[in-house]
Amino acid sequence: MEANSIVELFKRMGLSGFDAKVYLKLLSKGSLNIPELAEELSSYKPQIHESLHRLLTKGLVEVSKGKPTLYRAIDPLEVLSIFREENKKLEIFSFNTYPV
Repeated sequence: MEANSIVELFKRMGLSGFDAKVYLKLLSKGSLNIPELAEELSSYKPQIHESLHRLLTKGLVEVSKGKPTLYRAIDPLEVLSIFREENKKLEIFSFNTYPV
């Protein structure tokens, strides 16, 4: 799966292009902590923290608690699976909300 596809997929999941960049950086580098991500992405720690929170909420990133706390991207195939599940939920919601 290429970067543009992941960015588009993340946007459809209600995430931002920056969230996709954080995910892709974790995917390419492996486990990183917040300061490392901030340096890798030339970004501020609060922005990284907010993005990781959104990614964790969606189940797209795993956290390894310890000193330091490390974050790791899940497998891209799992991302597709999560996306499909979210789409199914939206289809059911739309159908139940707006009966034909």
